[in-house]
Amino acid sequence: MSDVDAPRTRIAVATDVDRLQELHRELDVLHQQLIPTVFRPVEGDARSRQVVSERIEHAGSDYIVLELGGRIVGFAGLTTMRYPDLPMFQHSQYAYLEDMLVVAAHQGKGFGKMLMSAAIDWARAAGFGHLQTTVWAANGQASAFYDSVGFQTQLRRLQLEL
Repeated sequence: MSDVDAPRTRIAVATDVDRLQELHRELDVLHQQLIPTVFRPVEGDARSRQVVSERIEHAGSDYIVLELGGRIVGFAGLTTMRYPDLPMFQHSQYAYLEDMLVVAAHQGKGFGKMLMSAAIDWARAAGFGHLQTTVWAANGQASAFYDSVGFQTQLRRLQLEL
C-alpha cells in the first residue's frame, strides 16, 4: 500500500465541506431508519453549508476527517461544550463528539478507532480532561463501538411518550 492509499486522519478544511455534507446525509438517513419517530427525511441538506463551514472555522470546534486513497470516508465532528455556570460542577468545559461516521463500505476495518484516536488527541491537545458523546438507544452498533473504545455511561436521558 502506497502512502497515498494508506488511511490517514486530518483536520478538515473549507474544501471538504461538500464531502462532509454528503457524509452527513448518509448519517441522517441512518438515523431516519433507526428512529423514524424522531428523524424525518429531509430534502437537501439538514445542515447548511454555513453550519458545516462554521464548525471548520470556529476555534472551539473541528471536523476530523478520515481519508483513504485521497477520498474522505469518515469524519468526527468535535466541539467545546460548557457545563452550566454553577458551583457544583468541577469542570467548566469539556470536549464533545457531536457526530461520527465511517461509510458502510469501510466499517469493521479499524477506521472508526483511528478516528476516535484522533478525536481523543484533539481533546487532549485542547487541554480537556474528558470527551463526551451521546448515542441513540436504537443505535446498537454505535453503542457497541463506543463501549469498545472505553466510553462509560454517565447519564441516561429518558423519554415518556404522551
